[in-house]
Amino acid sequence: MRRIHLIAGLAMSVLSPIAQLTAQNHPDNSLPGFTPVVIALSDELPAQSGDIVIVRRASGSDHDVILVRPGHVSPATLAAAVGTLQAARAHLGDVPTSNMLIRVPLGGGPRSRAKEAANWVDRLNKSDPNRQPAIDGLGRRRYVRVFLPNHVAVH
Repeated sequence: MRRIHLIAGLAMSVLSPIAQLTAQNHPDNSLPGFTPVVIALSDELPAQSGDIVIVRRASGSDHDVILVRPGHVSPATLAAAVGTLQAARAHLGDVPTSNMLIRVPLGGGPRSRAKEAANWVDRLNKSDPNRQPAIDGLGRRRYVRVFLPNHVAVH
């Protein structure tokens, strides 16, 4: 069993960067076997949600949006948010059937993607809201789109 986890982890460390690079060449924001996630900066987060929150939406083009207050962007916080989202997707499915907010406690959540998260922070800091399409329902803001591997929901 330990060998399976090691192999799966190794496969993910190889596939995820490939998915990110390949996804940049897909203008329709689709990549077979992966589901997009938007990581966006926002000063306006839902009340009492803290400094980082996952918004899962049943409709619209961007089903999963991670909103982060600008002063709280770091590889650790993004890795925790993505880890929390992946855990939710594993239990609830890749595409939500209802709207929900998931609070990500600072310093909490799985951080298995910390190396990738450093790249996400760099891309987020270089993003230009004037050169990107608006996020469905959230307007123009600095964001990056990343692709996470699909899960099979467990019910």
